[in-house]
Amino acid sequence: MDRFSYNPVCEYAVNPVCRMHWVCWGGECVVFDETSGQTHCMDSLHALVLDMLVEGNWHFSALLEKFTAIPDFAQDQSLSFSLQTILKELQSIGLVDATA
Repeated sequence: MDRFSYNPVCEYAVNPVCRMHWVCWGGECVVFDETSGQTHCMDSLHALVLDMLVEGNWHFSALLEKFTAIPDFAQDQSLSFSLQTILKELQSIGLVDATA
C-alpha cells in the first residue's frame, strides 16, 4: 500500500505546517500554501473537503455522512469514491495528513 492509499480507519486533517491562503470564484479555488510556496487550483468539491478539514479532524465515515446530508450530494452514487480520491489527492500535494 503506498503512503497515499485510502484507509477507512484513518483520521484526516490539514497538514499542521501548511499556511494556506484561498481565493474562490465561479466554482473554482486557488489555494496558496505559504510554507511550500506551491499554488493549487481545485474545484469546489476539493475546496469544500479541504475547508471542512481546516475546521477539524474527520474520519472518512463522518465526512461521507456529512456530505450525504448536503442535498446536492445526497443522491450521488459515486460520492464515496470521489471523497476517497480527493483525500488521496490532497495528501499527495501535502495539504492533508492521515493518521491511523
